[in-house]
Amino acid sequence: MRDNRLCILVNTNRHPEYVWQLANAAGRLQKQVHVHFFDEGLELVDHPALAGLERIAEVTLSPDARVAAKITDSAAANRRRIDLPAFFQSCGRCLVF
Repeated sequence: MRDNRLCILVNTNRHPEYVWQLANAAGRLQKQVHVHFFDEGLELVDHPALAGLERIAEVTLSPDARVAAKITDSAAANRRRIDLPAFFQSCGRCLVF
């Protein structure tokens, strides 16, 4: 159900607290949340401010070859990878950072 889903595309390595606050607020409103990390946003995947994000949101990563170089947490390295068209197809509403 796409109408009940908020997607957040994280394309920057700044403001991880905003990503957390938005995902958390949407979850409290019973929305499904999908956070996708892309390009510079991949640097935030293992940021301490986003610890536990996968408990409140579906978290995916870009299949970009640079992913492995930007991710230091082994748990994060095993997250599902999807491309941007697949991410946007899953969205009802999307915010881009």
